[in-house]
Amino acid sequence: GHEDGALLRTPMPPGFENPTDAALDAALARYDEGLTAMVEALRSRRVRTVVLFGPAAVDELEPASAGVHVGYNATLRAISNRTRDFAERESLPFIDLHAITSSVYGRMRAAGAQPTEDGRTPTEAASGLIAADVLHALGVSRDQLGQVTWRPCSEPTYAAARAIDASLSALEVGEGVD
Repeated sequence: GHEDGALLRTPMPPGFENPTDAALDAALARYDEGLTAMVEALRSRRVRTVVLFGPAAVDELEPASAGVHVGYNATLRAISNRTRDFAERESLPFIDLHAITSSVYGRMRAAGAQPTEDGRTPTEAASGLIAADVLHALGVSRDQLGQVTWRPCSEPTYAAARAIDASLSALEVGEGVD
């Protein structure tokens, strides 16, 4: 069977519930072709730095999603791994947004906070935590964020985010973006 087959089979869009190995191979080949075309187009335009991101995770536990996302993270993880492998082959930086969002959602649930509105859309607090983790993955330290008085959301929400991620507590509260 196909290496990613077990992951990519559940859930799938209507009509693709039981794809053949050949169909999965074709879909993954098209994904790689799309990444290649995008990177080649950016390089041809002399874009200095291309950073690839894996897809964000979904919150499979969000009650508002009525279970529609259950199992989908396996598919998103496989796509993220595929993107990471592509980035390595092309010597491009890669940000594992799937791992970042999974971690943020888990930390928030552990703290009793709601990470998403609908299973897909991060809450304001989750967005702030995700942004901090993405900036950190890009090489921006928490100290650097504090030096620019970085605050990605409104004060009540930022206070909630600081309660979940103590490293944000050391940051000064600046004007931020609401």
